[in-house]
Amino acid sequence: QHLPSTSSHHSHFHKGSLIKLASGQMKKVEDLETEDFVSSARSNQDVTLDHSTLLKIEKQGASGCVALTFRVGRENHLVTVSAAEDHPFFVYGSSWSSISPSLSMARYNLSCSQLSLGDVCISLTNSTHTKGLMIPPDSQELTLENIRPSGTGSSSDTFSSTNPSR
Repeated sequence: QHLPSTSSHHSHFHKGSLIKLASGQMKKVEDLETEDFVSSARSNQDVTLDHSTLLKIEKQGASGCVALTFRVGRENHLVTVSAAEDHPFFVYGSSWSSISPSLSMARYNLSCSQLSLGDVCISLTNSTHTKGLMIPPDSQELTLENIRPSGTGSSSDTFSSTNPSR
């Protein structure tokens, strides 16, 4: 399965952007921790914590984009997405990562680690579309509260994260 590019520049990744957690607490994007995703997952049945393992990274010419292939969910579906090299992913148990941490710093002023093969990515998604498909890395099924940029009012925003399995 191939999903559309995530190359548009998301303002909620800019350093200093406020993210509203499920608890109602506001937190700067650069201060998010794994527990923020997990606790939000436990507090709202409308959002699910999904996980995927990064298997392959392919440059897409001079476009500044890469094709990322993930193994996703219980059924281990293979999914390939196109993403800008500066697109941040949250590393489960760590922090933000991208294919090009220097480009992420230049675009978002967000400090990122290097996204690597084997990283386990988590994301918060609308559970009505994925209920029962995904489980977090620790094999506990969780349901997530909506974590979204403050003031967007949209429940469709997705935030990603990864966990190095190094």
